[in-house]
Amino acid sequence: MSDELAKKITNQDDATVETLKERTAEQIITEKVSKLYNDELKPTLLEALVAAYDFDLPENIVEQEIDNLVNGKAQGMKAEEIKEIQEDNKKLEALREESRADALSSVKATFIVDALAKAEKITVDDQEVHQALYYEAMMAGQKPEDVLEHYKKNNLIPAIKMGMIEDKLFGKLLGLDKQQS
Repeated sequence: MSDELAKKITNQDDATVETLKERTAEQIITEKVSKLYNDELKPTLLEALVAAYDFDLPENIVEQEIDNLVNGKAQGMKAEEIKEIQEDNKKLEALREESRADALSSVKATFIVDALAKAEKITVDDQEVHQALYYEAMMAGQKPEDVLEHYKKNNLIPAIKMGMIEDKLFGKLLGLDKQQS
């Protein structure tokens, strides 16, 4: 590999093979840290927070989350399975009960993260969400306006916003925000 190839790959006139190697190594480390955070650290933190606090949750919000989880499961089912569940109230209730514990954890985690984020003065505004969605769309080769419209139409913006708040909160609590400064 030559410096000329490094310049073409990075699209920078001052790039060298060495700077390309350094940049690649940084990118690999960033991807590994991101995967570790998303696959292990974040779920473990949320699980620990949910286990640490006990408080009553609004039943209507829990029921909405159960609906969301059941609908998500239904998307992975065959048409015959869905029809069977729709025609048998006991099967539908069993599916809803199967989802209850996950719904309770999810709603509890949302309340805890929201309270901690307020205490830490962490916010995410709509502009930040739109920027993140635009970036994701561009990286995926999709039209940003279409992606944003899809998220709005399907009421997915609040979930994206909550994920961003979680990441900012945990980044601050773990000191990860200081490493990127």
